[in-house]
Amino acid sequence: CKKNRCGQPPSSSGDEASRSCWRGQGLQKFPVLAWQLQGVEVQWMPSQYLLRQDGFRLCYTFRPTEVLPDGSHVVLGASWMINQELLFDIDGKRLGLTNSS
Repeated sequence: CKKNRCGQPPSSSGDEASRSCWRGQGLQKFPVLAWQLQGVEVQWMPSQYLLRQDGFRLCYTFRPTEVLPDGSHVVLGASWMINQELLFDIDGKRLGLTNSS
């Protein structure tokens, strides 16, 4: 993060890379992200939500989207599933998860 603040999420206009990538920063400079899903804390480590590109830039592995039908604004994607065991219960419309390490 720049000056202890994470950049603004990239938008559909302008230089997306300047708002979603950082040069010369080590992973230790970035926070562990955490949120509650039905009372269970889920952590997302910098090594999961950042990807090293060009050998020196760290870039977000997620992107904002147009508002989805459920009100979501961000798709986490496969990077969020790293080190997670997920069980998709399609019929029950549920998701089970646990840390795999």
